Amino acid sequence: MIYDFPTGICITEVSITEANAVGSAVSPYTYRRETQDWGGEQWRMSLNFLPMSRAEASTLEAFISRLRGGVHSFRMGDPYRSLARGNATGAVTAVVQSATPLSTTIDTSGWTASTTDQLLPNDLFQIENHLYKVLAAADSDASGNMTIEVWPRVRKAYTASTALTVSNARGLFTLASNSPTYERDRFERFETTLQCAEVL
Repeated sequence: MIYDFPTGICITEVSITEANAVGSAVSPYTYRRETQDWGGEQWRMSLNFLPMSRAEASTLEAFISRLRGGVHSFRMGDPYRSLARGNATGAVTAVVQSATPLSTTIDTSGWTASTTDQLLPNDLFQIENHLYKVLAAADSDASGNMTIEVWPRVRKAYTASTALTVSNARGLFTLASNSPTYERDRFERFETTLQCAEVL
């Protein structure tokens, strides 16, 4: 089951981790470093909230419990990067043109033609339930086509014309632990931290 994160919950701090499955070793003799890129890349987040009243905390705690550890998942993005810094014109109709699994670029179309800085580094966008980060400024050509360099690597071979969402981009996450913890004190302040990892 996939849920939406409840509205009205004030997120005060977000810690975002970009996990990369890269192995490395340094020779004790030559000090040369060798790396092995295994291709795994995953979003991880830790969300903190203002101390809440019992009523406010009830919504959040019930939502977390509803996920039943790692059984269910929910849609989540970076609440402080909900809009692109780039022009993103024509983005309402922007679609995937071609995407190769594990590639670092996605070919798209449907943008306003011949426009620079359609997307800028660190902008986010969504395809299906996958969240992507733009790594380099992207410009559309005279036909409205645009290649976007992304992190993480392309998740799947999307069908041509699959929609691309720039505003309020979200990915699919699940709890990082099967044992969520809730805190409260004698002043009736309720607190918790939500740690989650991208569903692959």
